[in-house]
Amino acid sequence: MAYDRIINRIAFIQTNLRLLEELIPSNIELYINNRTIQLATERLLQIEIEAIMDICIQLVGYLNLGIPNSETNILDLLEEKLPSVDKLRELKKFRNILVHQYIEIEPQKIFNHASKFSDDLKIILREINKLL
Repeated sequence: MAYDRIINRIAFIQTNLRLLEELIPSNIELYINNRTIQLATERLLQIEIEAIMDICIQLVGYLNLGIPNSETNILDLLEEKLPSVDKLRELKKFRNILVHQYIEIEPQKIFNHASKFSDDLKIILREINKLL
């Protein structure tokens, strides 16, 4: 059951990652001047990070690593298994900014994060696939 959920979420992430890659313009000026692209980027980043955290929850169960009591604990339990756990911690912090500080977010920071997001996520997904 956990395996199927992980596989489904990986497919969801890959589909949305392609959308994100198509959406992000090649330069910051195009991004800053298009509020629709900014909002769509923020939402895609948010749901992608939520999906990867959902995978982490399922992975803890799939690998019988214990019972997590918080999102932070989930990542602690995966620390020995996923070399990119620090990237996951960064993504989790960034998701919190997207969700809770959305009024104060600078478009430049979102663009910079979105520009490297795809590479980071692909590394994480490769590591997860190796554990399956």
